[in-house]
Amino acid sequence: MMKSFVLSLAIGTASLSFSAAPALFAADNPSTTQTSLSSGDKSFVTKAGQAGNSEVLAGQLAAKKSSNDDVKMFAEHMVKDHTDVGKELQDLASSKGLQLGSDTGKSGSKELDKLTKAEGADFDKLYIDGQVADHEAVVKMFEKAAKKSDDADVQKFASDHVEALKGHLQMAKDLQAKLNPTAVNK
Repeated sequence: MMKSFVLSLAIGTASLSFSAAPALFAADNPSTTQTSLSSGDKSFVTKAGQAGNSEVLAGQLAAKKSSNDDVKMFAEHMVKDHTDVGKELQDLASSKGLQLGSDTGKSGSKELDKLTKAEGADFDKLYIDGQVADHEAVVKMFEKAAKKSDDADVQKFASDHVEALKGHLQMAKDLQAKLNPTAVNK
């Protein structure tokens, strides 16, 4: 009797573990989930999540490593804003049957690796240059989704955040010019 109870418990635990595995995998691999979003909207939501995750991690690193008060303040602002927007995006994705993970994407991972190795003024320049480039790309991505998304909720999300992202871009450009006055800014 005891052997059969232990065997049943072991089989039940094993089947529970295996049945949970796809859900755990899906969180960092959104392509495995069922969603009501078009492939374009799914791509936007996934890439926006990755970009936001990258912003938060890079900002946390900059807030710790930078010796420049302006860079630290900017980084803290990015962490707060992108954390808040990330929560909103996570809720939107969940409502559409898409699970977002903590992935930063390939470019985010490369950027974070470079930042981890940099120090001092080189770190500050690398971080702010990355912020300008990242926000330029993200603004374009959000503008496109705000105009061409197939899903009204995704379109509204993108539209609601374009101006804030443009503000982040301008802040990054201003800080870039302050750190490197000879740099040419657009």
